[in-house]
Amino acid sequence: MGTKRGEPTPEEIEATRAWLGERGVEVETPARLIAVRVGARQTANTTSKMILSACFGLAGLGLLIAFGVQEFLLDPDGETTYSRYAFVVFATTQLGSWVSSLYRERELGGLPVADRRPSALRVVGGWYLTTYVITFGGGAALAAAMYAGTTAQTFAENWLIALGWAALSTGTILAGSAFRRTRAEDAASIAVDSELRFQDSRLAEPAVFAVAILVDVVFTSRVPAEFTWWLAGYAALAVGATLVARRRSGDRPAFPPGDYGTPVRSDEDLPSEAQ
Repeated sequence: MGTKRGEPTPEEIEATRAWLGERGVEVETPARLIAVRVGARQTANTTSKMILSACFGLAGLGLLIAFGVQEFLLDPDGETTYSRYAFVVFATTQLGSWVSSLYRERELGGLPVADRRPSALRVVGGWYLTTYVITFGGGAALAAAMYAGTTAQTFAENWLIALGWAALSTGTILAGSAFRRTRAEDAASIAVDSELRFQDSRLAEPAVFAVAILVDVVFTSRVPAEFTWWLAGYAALAVGATLVARRRSGDRPAFPPGDYGTPVRSDEDLPSEAQ
């Protein structure tokens, strides 16, 4: 068990209470372990999370500047992708949100480790993995075909680089959500852990990057004409798989009975007034 180093803030406790209420569990005060796990994800106003988010924002800004310098020095004819900027912003934002939540958990400490891990496929879902494969596998295949079969080689190279960064960011979140150690000590905290795995995995939305490439299709003439409908179909396929994944995971299992915190006191539990 880790060393206890701090307590959740009142905002984190309240956010946890509301999160549990949305899932049919009413408590007066959430158990500390659950408040640490949930509060770290439901609030963004702690110092550590704001600092980490700022660091990731600066990293993203650095990548955007590097792209701009590359275009100015190496691509004066303007054949690179506009959508790469969207790739950097989306990928860096989702990764920063996930990492800052995990850091907040570690900052508070005192988290037990259970000797169990759920199935990775069950956490992420088959259709969600299909979306990942369509977005990054399909996108890489299209970029390779564009590089080999057209004169838009600079565009294809930049798209492939942007896809690689997005795949790394998204894959890190999915793998971390599926394979991390279980932080739980009883049935209630195990149920919360499972729900948080699912919630974390949904921070990574692969289909966003399939849609992002359409920025170049709609607003520029840099995409070879013969690839226009291929890219539209690619984006539609990724979005369709995402919608199926969301539909199939829409009804989450109810939380089992357990110790989620101090129960809400009913009127019968209140002491009667002295006569």
